[in-house]
Amino acid sequence: MRYLLAMPPPDHPLRPYLVVFAFVSLLWFMRRAAGRLAPRAALAPLAFLITRWPVLIAWAVGATGMGLLMIPEAIAHGHGDLSTLLMLGGIGAFSGLGAAVPLVGIPFFVARSFTPAPKLELEPGEQLLREQVANHFLGGEARGGKVLITNRRLAFRPHRFNVQLATFSVPLDKIRSLTSAGSRFLVVTTDAPKPEWIVTWNPRELAQFLEGFLTETLPA
Repeated sequence: MRYLLAMPPPDHPLRPYLVVFAFVSLLWFMRRAAGRLAPRAALAPLAFLITRWPVLIAWAVGATGMGLLMIPEAIAHGHGDLSTLLMLGGIGAFSGLGAAVPLVGIPFFVARSFTPAPKLELEPGEQLLREQVANHFLGGEARGGKVLITNRRLAFRPHRFNVQLATFSVPLDKIRSLTSAGSRFLVVTTDAPKPEWIVTWNPRELAQFLEGFLTETLPA
């Protein structure tokens, strides 16, 4: 760390236009995938993760550790001016979030490896008609799992490596509308105050499949 501030610049410095290109490409991909929902779809999972208390604690520990490594070394080498200290503090705060991966992420995945997978039991007489990989938004978390369509309901069964493991289902006669947003999002409006977001590779085709059971309940 003592040589960090004295290191020569790299032979191939990061070109600003590459950063701009990567950022614009990410925005384009999100807009194409989520349409009008892109801003919320991008920010909600991030906000969900960084507001979990284990992540916040790991972030604080990592940021503090980075600050203790960089700031005293900078002062010892005569770089104790306010602008440099603020810059190093910002770098430490940003880099500290990386501590959540070993301190929280790895133990979480190990523990969940031994957790029983969530189940969605079918009712007597209920038949599974379709099942496919998808994501379902719950409280900001874009949970991975599978969307299921039966002759009675639309449901989602998360896999065990999500934070929230509750299943979701809604009776078919409670679905009021099905609309797509972008190329990946299916918005399901029910009697609930907020619509459900399902992310899948073929939202329009999935909506058409569902509409075959909803002709009497969906508006013309």
